[in-house]
Amino acid sequence: MEISPEERKKIYEEEEARIEGEAQATIKPMDPSQKTSLGLSQNIEAFLCYLGMWVTGIIFLIIEQKNAKVRFHATQSILIFGPLSVAGWILGWIPVSGGVLSFLVSIVALVLWIVLMVKTYRGDEFEIPVVSNLARQLTGISATPPSQINEIRTRSSLNAPSEPADSRKYVPGSRVGRLVGSSILIAWYSALLILMNFYHQYIAIYHGNTSNGVTTWTRDPILNQDFHQWLPILNVALFVGIAGNIMTIVWDKYLLREPVKMVIDIFSLAAIVSLINTFPFDFSSFPDALSIDATRVGVRVVLILAAVGTGIGILVRFIKFIANLSTGRTSYQP
Repeated sequence: MEISPEERKKIYEEEEARIEGEAQATIKPMDPSQKTSLGLSQNIEAFLCYLGMWVTGIIFLIIEQKNAKVRFHATQSILIFGPLSVAGWILGWIPVSGGVLSFLVSIVALVLWIVLMVKTYRGDEFEIPVVSNLARQLTGISATPPSQINEIRTRSSLNAPSEPADSRKYVPGSRVGRLVGSSILIAWYSALLILMNFYHQYIAIYHGNTSNGVTTWTRDPILNQDFHQWLPILNVALFVGIAGNIMTIVWDKYLLREPVKMVIDIFSLAAIVSLINTFPFDFSSFPDALSIDATRVGVRVVLILAAVGTGIGILVRFIKFIANLSTGRTSYQP
């Protein structure tokens, strides 16, 4: 039976529609070179490296261990926005002209922030002279453009043994290591609790005077009366730390341990921030004004770094926790 041109055309269109539908339904597997530690898209992680400027740059430099392109952008984010933040802060202290210069630095940072986020989200290559080269050197990829790094890593990993399927269901880690870590923290928090409540007066500068072969010691406490305003906050943070770590020893479950650890870290961060604001230190017993000022500045810098480090640690733990939940990792490896 001969098919008419109209029927032939109809059959052709139906077959073409079927093939097109199958092609659209086919899911293209992810390029191994674009795999990330969190399971997110490579472009999304690169975008997030710039979203929080140098803060998210540090976070993704820590947690992203598989994707070279993401690590490159994380490093570049730190190198760009870290110095710009410091420069803007320093210039802000300069009278009159400092405010204008600080504003200009903020404009530059804003423009770079928008451009870098848009470019990385779209997957476009966008490099900044000097900074991009330095980022490559710091990430160990100085001789190769970032667009080729993952291809090289993929080739080198083809012969590596694949991870057992069962291990991907669990969060790696040793139970003994977790128990020892929690026990050490309990001992540390308990020691701090006793020291700060009963023996804080011995945190002091000691001076020895020798007369007729006999040495007498005088003590100048470093902590002043404002310490008692901060002490209740410290006690709460320490009690939370002790109770939380006891819970993680008794119930060693991932879905309990990680939120508890985040709560402990949040209370620790609150105690550090409160200490910075209260600053209950008395360095008047130091020999000269220069050493007094230098010590005050040094202590503040250390406390600020501790606060920033704790805050970043909380964000890293939270992101890892969410990423593990999204990939079905809700328990520790047996």
